[in-house]
Amino acid sequence: MEVDAPVAFPIIHWHRLADGRYSIDPGDQGSAFFISMGPVGGVFLTAKHVVETQSSDKPYYLLILDSIDEPKSFYSARVQGVELHPDYDAAVGLVRLIKPVKCLSVGRRQLQPGEPFVTFGYPNTQLVEFYNDEQERCLGINYAPAQVNGFVADYQDNERRFGPVYIHETRLACGISGGPLICATDGLVYALNSLGYPPDCELALAIAPLLDWRVKLLDGMTLGEFLTLHERTAGVTPAGTE
Repeated sequence: MEVDAPVAFPIIHWHRLADGRYSIDPGDQGSAFFISMGPVGGVFLTAKHVVETQSSDKPYYLLILDSIDEPKSFYSARVQGVELHPDYDAAVGLVRLIKPVKCLSVGRRQLQPGEPFVTFGYPNTQLVEFYNDEQERCLGINYAPAQVNGFVADYQDNERRFGPVYIHETRLACGISGGPLICATDGLVYALNSLGYPPDCELALAIAPLLDWRVKLLDGMTLGEFLTLHERTAGVTPAGTE
């Protein structure tokens, strides 16, 4: 599968130190992807655990890359609002953008075991090195092809409830939580990176079961209603409804 524009973007808390270098808390960094563009900005999805400490005095920023060919060319956009799913590891956010970005269309069926996918995200250790190296190096991305191994309708561990997740075996670097899981056959996004589960599997939160989530940030529409409206406006048939 090939992509012609960035499909995932780093989302971070950053703190500039007295010597001009940057400090990024590994717990305050992940990845995000856009599902629509509108007159008030871009709407994105990410993992709840990436942005649950959002506040007015400690905002998040998305690093908006202009091109996959020039990963040094980007600007930072302050996140204007975030809404956390009440139960699952998902969040919707809104950010004002200078120009359009690539939005991903959401698939509404359930992926089956053996289906191939690719996932994208930005390792947090590399982000720190990038900023503290005066941005001389390229901002690379963790790109991982894999396949679905299984599905759990409602996964939870001792600390939190994650929700409906796909299981796969690709080892992902810390910091790509919230990045998209894109089906390699139809190009639609079906899940977002959620949790590395020892010793040898990863969990990705399925998006389709979240379509009934009523989101205040989206004018009170459910996520499914919002996506359908966006797809119709863009002249696209909602995936899985043909």
